[in-house]
Amino acid sequence: MTHPSPAPTGRRYFGHRRIHHVTERRFNQAITHLAEQVRLAHPRVGLVVGVARGGTRAATALAGLLGVPSTLVFARHNTSEATHLPASGDVTVDLTDLPLRLSDMAEGTDVLVVDDICGSGATLQALRRALSPHLGADTAPVEAVLCRNLGSAHAPDLVVWEVDDWVLFPWEDRPASALPLVEIPAPSEGKS
Repeated sequence: MTHPSPAPTGRRYFGHRRIHHVTERRFNQAITHLAEQVRLAHPRVGLVVGVARGGTRAATALAGLLGVPSTLVFARHNTSEATHLPASGDVTVDLTDLPLRLSDMAEGTDVLVVDDICGSGATLQALRRALSPHLGADTAPVEAVLCRNLGSAHAPDLVVWEVDDWVLFPWEDRPASALPLVEIPAPSEGKS
């Protein structure tokens, strides 16, 4: 049975067929893949900004491979850790240490914003709005995510996997769900 891809609506889409499992192996492959994409398409990146909590490991690993500093910002809108919940759309953003880090950046470099998933797009959009006043005229925010939900109307610059169900990352506990846990394909194998 085929399942049509949903049209982007800005609302997370869940097919309720499986839980995509990003194993440690797939995570490492994804980080290597993203680093290659950043080097090719966005060589001016001079700072990696991880969206805590989900983007913390990815941002730290990417910054290490790219040889640039990293920092964290806090942005959150999920009201619970339960699976398949709609995003609230009400995003709180805390940039506490970011202005200082941005002032240390070399002129003409870009900022790589990293998160684990673009579910509805609300977090990345809120973060882009919050970052904008702190960026120089020649500094562009570049967005990279491990996963983008097919329902999201937001399109980050770099995406490893397009997903149509809940995603379990290596740093998360397995959710209480009867759905099968299915390892996500290697980044080079395309959409999940």
